[in-house]
Amino acid sequence: TSYSEAGIRRAWSFQWFAEIETVVDENTILLKQPTRVDLNVSENATCALMPMLENIIISDLRFESNWKGGYKHHATKEADYGWSAIGLHRAKNSTVRNIVIDNYTQGVQLVNSRNNIVEQVKIIGVPGHYSVKLYHSNDNLFQDITVTAVRTHGPSVEGISMGNVF
Repeated sequence: TSYSEAGIRRAWSFQWFAEIETVVDENTILLKQPTRVDLNVSENATCALMPMLENIIISDLRFESNWKGGYKHHATKEADYGWSAIGLHRAKNSTVRNIVIDNYTQGVQLVNSRNNIVEQVKIIGVPGHYSVKLYHSNDNLFQDITVTAVRTHGPSVEGISMGNVF
């Protein structure tokens, strides 16, 4: 199932954000790193350009919300997903560093992202859903993450996420 149809069909799709080293000809590309799974060409695999934000730095900040708490897992979408501190979507070669996240139900999310560093993050305050979360994100480094706020899920990985280090 293609990336664009997967959500509509509620079907599995393999999404791996690769970087192209060289375009050899109109039918051949050389990737900067090998794929981590065998790709079967009989599955009608496609390649698509996915523009990404690059070299984002979020550093030396405190995020504090007015969320009063009352969190219960999956009680409401607002409580589960409505209070997110940092979300990087389609980001590469970026850094989140020296951050305090106070009174959010979600801390740091990387979605469709690669080659990022998240470090020196403190998650404090009221109970919530996630501390740090990856979704379809590869080759990211998480280090020195301190979570004192109660979370339903600790570090979480969803979708096809490979090569991440916690």
